[in-house]
Amino acid sequence: IDREDFYLDLLFYHRKLRRLVAIDLKLGKFEAADKGQMELYLRYLDKHEREPGEEAPLGLILCESAGEEQ
Repeated sequence: IDREDFYLDLLFYHRKLRRLVAIDLKLGKFEAADKGQMELYLRYLDKHEREPGEEAPLGLILCESAGEEQ
């Protein structure tokens, strides 16, 4: 994106939901920047990879730990 490399950990297609599912694996505690990074991935997938008839992509961030409120 804009001549920078970004790497999504896992990308699946869910047939019943008819959408891409992006999964980002994080070692350590959840940080607010992780959400922003996932939003970047989802905007890219929605704009460049989504096919007609598919729903908007879905993102999951799996972290080793997180605070209760986050």
